[in-house]
Amino acid sequence: MRLGGSIVGPYPGAEAWTAMAKVCGFRAVTFPLDWDAGTGEIDRLVKELKTADIKIAEVGAWANNPLAQDLSLKRKAIENCKKKLELAEYVGACCCVNVAGSHAAQWDSPCTDGLSKAFFDEVVAAVQEIIDGVKPKRTFYTLEPMPFFIPDSPDSYLQLIHAVNRTEFAVHLDIVNMINSPQRYYNNSAFIQECFDKLGSYIKSIHIKDSILRNTLTVHLDECLVGSGALDLACVLRNSAQLSADIPVLVEHIHNQEDYKYSINVLHTILKDIER
Repeated sequence: MRLGGSIVGPYPGAEAWTAMAKVCGFRAVTFPLDWDAGTGEIDRLVKELKTADIKIAEVGAWANNPLAQDLSLKRKAIENCKKKLELAEYVGACCCVNVAGSHAAQWDSPCTDGLSKAFFDEVVAAVQEIIDGVKPKRTFYTLEPMPFFIPDSPDSYLQLIHAVNRTEFAVHLDIVNMINSPQRYYNNSAFIQECFDKLGSYIKSIHIKDSILRNTLTVHLDECLVGSGALDLACVLRNSAQLSADIPVLVEHIHNQEDYKYSINVLHTILKDIER
């Protein structure tokens, strides 16, 4: 597999950005540029990454809400997702990734009908429109799972795949985003295995992080630094390696580059233990 992540801070140019990724030990990255950077700079970065043997794992379409209740915002979000998918196709990313969307004011917030049939149908229609508007040949449109709206489980993701019925629709796996109950938290090894068993053939990119259950009167699960929670990271890495030698596994939501380097080192240590 290819471990990787993102670079924190302003984009310093193709050569410097790629050098920073190499220092962190990244072999896969989230692409940092949008179309407004210009095709010249986009091409320079793609070339630098290829020379460094760093794979473009994903182009993020986050902060766009294809299910916005305001129709003008919804149309804008869907068009923006198409542009992001076009960018993923242009740079040869493994996938373009967003969340399904939300009926709440914020694009990634819980909404009361986020697990309903009507919500499901709206997600299917939005994904179909985005894919049909681009018709990518070498990348895929994917949805990052969330704890409070679909896809929130491997089964709901499979249902979406069959309902969308597009070969260009695939899986972006984020297991921690689906650890949304004590049952999944305590039995996360079995849940991880279920995710890979059911979704493995569709997975194009993976986020790896950790989860911790806080000591509060109500269920409170927090994302935390790799190695500081309860997630069976070895199970994630073992299954990822079985998918492909090229599958990108990205650490995310780190606020400084030192913690990214630390996380990559933790994962390499786990990999060495697995190999033994």
